[in-house]
Amino acid sequence: VYALAAQASFALGDGATGLYYAGESLRMHPENAVLQATVAAVRANRGEAAMARGHAREALRYLRLFQKPAGMTDGQWSG
Repeated sequence: VYALAAQASFALGDGATGLYYAGESLRMHPENAVLQATVAAVRANRGEAAMARGHAREALRYLRLFQKPAGMTDGQWSG
């Protein structure tokens, strides 16, 4: 529910509320790479480069743990 509230808040342009809900969601589910990446983008747009880099790193870390989608080569998935 928090992830959906975060995405809705971001879509409505309410970054502060979106970041609150994203934080709550990521405390329970830090493996949500899509939300990690979204938070990275929002933080970057707000000029919070260090926080953006941290979330971007987490998104990439979790993406590496997932299996590649069917029909994708190893090269496409890793690079």
